[in-house]
Amino acid sequence: MEHFSQVICPILSMLASFISIYVAINIPIRISQNQRYENLLSIYQSSDFAEALHGVITFYCKTCNYDVKRIPYEYKKRFDEDLQNKTLDNAKVLHFQRRLLTEFFSNLDICARSNRALCRKICREFTSSESNIIRILIFMNKAVDNNKEIYMDISKIKYEHIGELNGINNYLMHLSGLLQKSKRWMEF
Repeated sequence: MEHFSQVICPILSMLASFISIYVAINIPIRISQNQRYENLLSIYQSSDFAEALHGVITFYCKTCNYDVKRIPYEYKKRFDEDLQNKTLDNAKVLHFQRRLLTEFFSNLDICARSNRALCRKICREFTSSESNIIRILIFMNKAVDNNKEIYMDISKIKYEHIGELNGINNYLMHLSGLLQKSKRWMEF
């Protein structure tokens, strides 16, 4: 019996040490991930977000008449109009509204990718309607990326090669795929 306790006690002690290290590392990471999500929720509930959401939806529904093929032309036209109107508040400029929503949803995707529990929570709290908005944003982002007057090519700046990057649309498409499978309503 004494020999058994001499062998088992060190093993249990080592196992307890490994568990303690794992918990000590993972708890702050989980807290940080959840804090990031809570910060995003405060943005989601802000009036700037609501105004941006309304602006993008109105642009797509009324200006583009629900036609994604019209987005590049109408977006460029609106971009030029907004640029000429010096008295316009940034919150009302479609370009800034698109950027605000794109940044929000890409950060939401980063949260969803950070851990499975947070991903399930996001899929419960956000709906397939957000997925539709994300898809509109992707078309708007592509319109900006493909328009040389809006998105000026600065790739000739001398940088070391860092590899092929796909940009923020990679996050948006992933989140869109997650939310596309969700219901049209929120779950609590």
